[in-house]
Amino acid sequence: MISKSKGTSYPFDQPFKYSVAIREKATGRFIGWCGVGVLDFLAPEKELYYLIERDYWGNGYAFEAASALTAYAFDVIGLDRLYAKAHPDNKASVRIIERLGFSFERVLEGLTGDDEECNGEWLYVLTK
Repeated sequence: MISKSKGTSYPFDQPFKYSVAIREKATGRFIGWCGVGVLDFLAPEKELYYLIERDYWGNGYAFEAASALTAYAFDVIGLDRLYAKAHPDNKASVRIIERLGFSFERVLEGLTGDDEECNGEWLYVLTK
């Protein structure tokens, strides 16, 4: 949900998914991505997502990127609410999501089609 002031026009009124590159600080090497965009099975709701190359896990890249994109989602895009999801076995992602202040909402189940692979993941929500 996007909050608007009267007479204000936002470029985010249509469905979107924006991803940004994550690069190693020392070399500039591409090591992953982070983004915010439509959560397909809850459209028009938006989600935070990220992926870091395994060799770079545990170095703070995911948290730094996710933190910046969360702020961007609220402060620039104007979202009032943002979702994130992670498989419960992915303890590092669960820690990142919870450290960002997201609250557990529910276990995903009953999804079909392209979203079926998300069944069993934990869904979190953060409100501004």
